[in-house]
Amino acid sequence: MICVLSGMALGADLALPPSLLADVIDRDARSRAGAAAEGSYFGLWSLVTKANLAAAAGIALPALAWLGYQPGAPAATGALSFVYCVLPCAFKLGSAAVLWRWQRCVPAAGRLGLQGD
Repeated sequence: MICVLSGMALGADLALPPSLLADVIDRDARSRAGAAAEGSYFGLWSLVTKANLAAAAGIALPALAWLGYQPGAPAATGALSFVYCVLPCAFKLGSAAVLWRWQRCVPAAGRLGLQGD
């Protein structure tokens, strides 16, 4: 059951952000006549993705050291569980809150693609 739920969460993690980006690009393209910015969006997307990977290592490894993690020590599983389970869940809940607020700020017609061309 845990594998099924974590697989569904990973699938959502991989599918939803590009879908949201496509919606933003589409909305931006409709508001700008003739100025294509898709490459800029995807370039910025790649930069942020790589910065997130660097930040993850930059946060997780010092957090493990701060919590007293020693590789191979039997009592170290608490720190490891916290850094690899609790912190990511907290960050994902924070991201969900930001997305929920963003979704409520965007007009429903624009969110559903119902604006006239």
